[in-house]
Amino acid sequence: MSYYQYIGKFLAPLLAPVAEMLSSFNETKTHNLYQIDPSIFIDHVYNEIVTVLSNAANAYVPNYRKDFVKFWWNKELAALKADSGESNKLYMAAGKPRSGQIFEKRRTHRIRYRKSIKDYDRMSTEMYMNELHEALLYKDSTNSWKSWRSKFESPNVCKQVESWVDVEVIVDKFCDHFVVSYTANNVNRDVRLKGEYLAMRENYCGFPIVDNDHFSREIISKTIFDMKRGKAPDIDGLTVEHLQFSHPVLSVLLSKLFMLIVLSCCVLKGFKRSYIVPIPKVKDCRTKAVSCCGL
Repeated sequence: MSYYQYIGKFLAPLLAPVAEMLSSFNETKTHNLYQIDPSIFIDHVYNEIVTVLSNAANAYVPNYRKDFVKFWWNKELAALKADSGESNKLYMAAGKPRSGQIFEKRRTHRIRYRKSIKDYDRMSTEMYMNELHEALLYKDSTNSWKSWRSKFESPNVCKQVESWVDVEVIVDKFCDHFVVSYTANNVNRDVRLKGEYLAMRENYCGFPIVDNDHFSREIISKTIFDMKRGKAPDIDGLTVEHLQFSHPVLSVLLSKLFMLIVLSCCVLKGFKRSYIVPIPKVKDCRTKAVSCCGL
């Protein structure tokens, strides 16, 4: 609820300026409101939305490592851990006796706690193997690989590219490689083709935007609701969960912002940014050299 209320509080002030800018496009077909370039205004609103969502998550959503929480941990183990801790404190306060009731109580609690951890850990492994077997039995490759990766990490981690191990140097190598890959082979022909394309589109205006083409809050809300969770975050660190658990004001704001993007023919800078994850084609990165071209 804190995440929900935070977003509603800090995104609501953006509704009025966005609605006013959108109204100026609909009525006058110009974008001279406040003498602001629409692309600058749209980028500003987008950055504010990203900032609010990120700040809300950082403030109210706990973060932990992938292996921090054991899925087989339960209340019984928590109670045994508490008993073991209390008996150990009593044992320490009594001067660490080597015999007697306090010593036996501490030893019993420690043995019971450690045995339970081993038992539940073994049960979790058996349950995992059963889930993997059923997934393979029904040829469900998606769930089988999901079950496998949740338990094991790939030991084949690529840490060296073209004899370089420094992360920044490797990134620069990839940058140079992709710059060359996406550079025109013939600069003059590239300029000529671009000019021909722009000349073809010089008088193009497209179909008029009717009411049915408008982005409504209902469409945005339904689209967000239907999105699948558990996906990787974008370059700004936002996931589907950031949107689905946010305040409804987000859907209203996005509907107006998307409509403003269409009318102004401006593309957000945030929509132009992305990242590439190189995947090694070499199966064994530990014994074979890896190059930028081999990923």
